[in-house]
Amino acid sequence: MLVGSLSATADDFSTDEQGREFRVSFDPGTRWALGAAAHFESDAGDSPLDTAAVFSHAFEVRVVSEYGAGDEYVRWQFDSGILLADVRPWSTGFGGAPTLDATAYDGAYFRHAAEPYVTLPGNPPERLYFPFDIAFEVEAGHVLIEPAPLADFLRVDVLRGAVLLDSWRPDGVGDCLQLGVGPSYGLDLGKNPGGHIAVVHRVAPFSAFEARFRLQDDPGLTVFDAKAIVAPSWASVGGWGLELEGSLRFERILLAVNDEPLAFVAEANYRRLSDTEKTVDLVRATAGLSWMFQL
Repeated sequence: MLVGSLSATADDFSTDEQGREFRVSFDPGTRWALGAAAHFESDAGDSPLDTAAVFSHAFEVRVVSEYGAGDEYVRWQFDSGILLADVRPWSTGFGGAPTLDATAYDGAYFRHAAEPYVTLPGNPPERLYFPFDIAFEVEAGHVLIEPAPLADFLRVDVLRGAVLLDSWRPDGVGDCLQLGVGPSYGLDLGKNPGGHIAVVHRVAPFSAFEARFRLQDDPGLTVFDAKAIVAPSWASVGGWGLELEGSLRFERILLAVNDEPLAFVAEANYRRLSDTEKTVDLVRATAGLSWMFQL
């Protein structure tokens, strides 16, 4: 049975004493979000602090499907993000382009079962308890342009995937505590000493380890999301290296205008990037507002 879609349900609304109906519950996984925030970024070296205005865009869809009852209950959750972008138009990076952090598609698929199990074929076959929920992630077309004084090259994460296990197995939609591993392929575009474009290919052959914790309240007013990736990877120039990424994100809906929520959003991010000449540790933070149109 499909229980999540692109429309609100009666449970999402309340009625006051005058009979006026208004929305009180929201879906953080299904929305079109436009935001503006202050952005601060620095590295671990002597480069000056980069401050800029950042504008964000996200189109996200969550679909939940559930079937069975009792011990046979199963729920699938499909989260898709399309054209997720943070753009700083007045901060320039590689080739004079505006700095940005954008992803064409980001998908996560979760399977929760009341009594998860594995089957051992035999005579007779055996059914054994399996104490994890299962999830899959895929990210395609991630582009990163950092301010030129910090990292003067273009990073393109062509494709990344992961298989994750959730030992918490939460009942709430949108919650998770996951550990997993997966492959990734990407490339860097920079300039060699002669001023010509140089391309470096990067591969993590199922060596990108990921941890994620996400929690949202029942009405969808507050969301906390933490994620970390440790990825030993091989580069066509420089050989093996270690790429690191960590992020914290907090959202809180402050009010709703005509049932469309306005939220405060704060985010902190750490990322270790390696080009052909050096390793850069970047720390950034943003805080601002996002208008989240419910779909």
